[in-house]
Amino acid sequence: VQVVTGYRIYTDLTKNKKYGISRSGSGTNPNRITIIDLTGDAGAGSLYMNVDFPDFPYEGSFSNDGKYAIIPFKDGANLKLRVVDMMAKTFTDKIIKSNYTGIWAHLFARLSNDGKKLVYTIAGDTPKSETIIFNLSDNTSSSFLNNDDNIFEVYPY
Repeated sequence: VQVVTGYRIYTDLTKNKKYGISRSGSGTNPNRITIIDLTGDAGAGSLYMNVDFPDFPYEGSFSNDGKYAIIPFKDGANLKLRVVDMMAKTFTDKIIKSNYTGIWAHLFARLSNDGKKLVYTIAGDTPKSETIIFNLSDNTSSSFLNNDDNIFEVYPY
């Protein structure tokens, strides 16, 4: 979903359209995701919070209930997920894959409808992309290689 309001492109909106998430990095901090309160400033939108990263963050999304935002990112040789608690304005990081040896990666993450599992897709300089099913409550995972390297985004069913 991309909704353009002014100059901002949102990669996702909460179901009630109260919040939008946007990759805003530029200038002094290119590694930033911004969450906007779309009801603020008389409907023009106002800053809800910035989330800064040690390295390039990828497109973020919200859980179905809007309680969490999830943002995949690379931190050295670790591919991680930042889970933002929208009410508390705090976050936790989870390592999804460690010792990633690829030179570059395109990361894509989406939560299941119940918010308990994550589908995390890694496409990069390898012959096939990889999809990881990650259980957020106990940090266990399983993975599989996709049939070709053209699969960048896998959604939970």
